[in-house]
Amino acid sequence: MGVGSYQLLSWEQYRPEQWTTLHDSNYQTLSPPAYHVDTDKGFNYSTADESFVCQKKNHFQVTIHIGVDAEPQYIKTASGPQEIDFFQIKVFGVKVHLVTIEQSQPDRSKKPFHPVRVSLPGGKMTRVTLGRLHFSETTANNMRKKGKPNPDQRYFQMVVGLYAVVKDESFLLTALVSEKIIVRASNPGQFETDGDTMWQRGVVQEALVCQGRVGINTDSPDEALVVCGNAKVMGTIMQPSDCRAKENIQQVDSEQQLKRINQMKIVEFDYKPEFASKMGIDHTHQTGIIAQEVKELLPSAVKDVGNVICSDGEKINNFLMVDKEQIFMENVGAVQQLSKLTDNLETRINELEVWNRRLAKLKSLTGSLRSTGYLPSSIYHLDRDGIGQLISSARFIPENTGQENFVSHALSVPQVPFTEEWICLATLSSRSDLECCRNDCPSGGFSSLHRATLDLCQSDP
Repeated sequence: MGVGSYQLLSWEQYRPEQWTTLHDSNYQTLSPPAYHVDTDKGFNYSTADESFVCQKKNHFQVTIHIGVDAEPQYIKTASGPQEIDFFQIKVFGVKVHLVTIEQSQPDRSKKPFHPVRVSLPGGKMTRVTLGRLHFSETTANNMRKKGKPNPDQRYFQMVVGLYAVVKDESFLLTALVSEKIIVRASNPGQFETDGDTMWQRGVVQEALVCQGRVGINTDSPDEALVVCGNAKVMGTIMQPSDCRAKENIQQVDSEQQLKRINQMKIVEFDYKPEFASKMGIDHTHQTGIIAQEVKELLPSAVKDVGNVICSDGEKINNFLMVDKEQIFMENVGAVQQLSKLTDNLETRINELEVWNRRLAKLKSLTGSLRSTGYLPSSIYHLDRDGIGQLISSARFIPENTGQENFVSHALSVPQVPFTEEWICLATLSSRSDLECCRNDCPSGGFSSLHRATLDLCQSDP
């Protein structure tokens, strides 16, 4: 049923397990006929009863649209294919038993409705209108109780079926059954609740209560409140969120939410004038999303509200609407994921800044250490076990020794020029290795280079 349109009876398939298969002249199986039924007049929707109401003495009318791919010639029966004599449409009501549908004659007399013959040319749409129809009886328990709908109210349903007739035997091809209907003998307006009953004073002072649905600029609200047009809210909109009213609570994957948000396209668009006029939309140019695209990413945020009829009569079937509240919560999760990524990047940047300051301090030592121009001989002991091997196994040179002592400590190992690369390696060594070196080396053998490196590692960044 449409939002902002006159409501029509909704229909669903009626006993599809009994439908008979059609064949063309070459005995090829045909698809089931395209079949659509509209109730053009005679039914009014009662908000209080939440049902369509029909007055027994008033006429109602149905229009049937039938389409087939190719002209059917045979039907499949238990005894094999049988040639079809003709097609016909039947209309009847159902409750526990069948309810006869009557048709008024030109002289205002009523007779039972008889099936109507139809032809089904291939590749064409056949339209059949059946007018001046009546139910032969009323539903039970129609009277109100204390001004409210009867809790024991009974209902009818209407069936419109297409049949194939073979030798005085009819076979069901397809049929639709309507939603529940109330058939009353009196004017349906007499059963509508009056203003005092529809709107009641609430428990809270200056409060009014409406037992039903409210429509603004629409006569067919399908929710508690339907507004066709703009709305102004000066306060806040509150929604239930108490954990005591919830179950199956699970943490949402914010990484997936971020991916979905990244895939949603934000577009500019213009509403069609005929649609905007019907919905009360003043500003047709807007920015937003496309429901069909959102449905692929977040199906729970899209709802099918039925058919919408525009001001020019154009019908939009299965109109889709979007729950922007769910999309808002997706954005919250996406922002949380971005915050995590930002925190990780900030941590890495801080670490790099620390090492940058340490390297700057080492470079300041380079000038004073270049004058020595040599590395300890233990540089040749460096292996893949770690840089700690370099420091812990180094041979230390006392600071106060002369050139002769330096040569004797070097033990004839070739002298290696002192470079900035070695300073970087020394910086990466652990403090424990440096402490070990200081403890193991002979008195006075812990050089100024090692002492400066240890001080640098122990200093604050």
